[in-house]
Amino acid sequence: TTLYRKPTDRYTYLHSSSFHPEHTTKSIVYSQALRYNHICSDPQDRDAKLGDLQNAFLRLQYPPCMINEQINKARRIPRDNLLQDRSKGPNDRTPLVVTYSPQVKPLTRMVNYLQTILDKNTTLSKALGGRPDQDFRHDQAYRLLLSTLPCSQALQVLAKSQEQRAAPCGQDGDNGLQVSCGAPDLKEPRGQRG
Repeated sequence: TTLYRKPTDRYTYLHSSSFHPEHTTKSIVYSQALRYNHICSDPQDRDAKLGDLQNAFLRLQYPPCMINEQINKARRIPRDNLLQDRSKGPNDRTPLVVTYSPQVKPLTRMVNYLQTILDKNTTLSKALGGRPDQDFRHDQAYRLLLSTLPCSQALQVLAKSQEQRAAPCGQDGDNGLQVSCGAPDLKEPRGQRG
């Protein structure tokens, strides 16, 4: 079997400069490469299709080393393993839902550290059900903040949030921030109604 793409397909994946956790952008590349590995039965055909996928993510300004890492990770999984059905077991983990922000990383490290302490106590470990399942929700306030600011201030807020992200592959340089002041989300605020 091979992967069929409609002539109108435009590879509309999430742009690398979007305000999402790093693991989300990594998983997009990995899951698509895994999907290609699952569908394509001929390794040469699969590699050609993965080359097209790699070019699509490069156009979206994903870091080249991250793309290669995720594609190679998916390529290493044997296709036979992907074709087998897997049953999911019950999930007894406690959900920990927080609003995503780059500043949440210390919280994740703290949860992981405290979990190792809790795991040593069998009573607490059994009561809490293991490591919490950390999930992120979108912050609507960020979008509202940007839509109510004048364009120049919105660009400063976006630039500051982009500076907090690490440069791709540990290199300094262009982080892919592209903002158009004509975008609908960045309109100048209208006058106050009385």
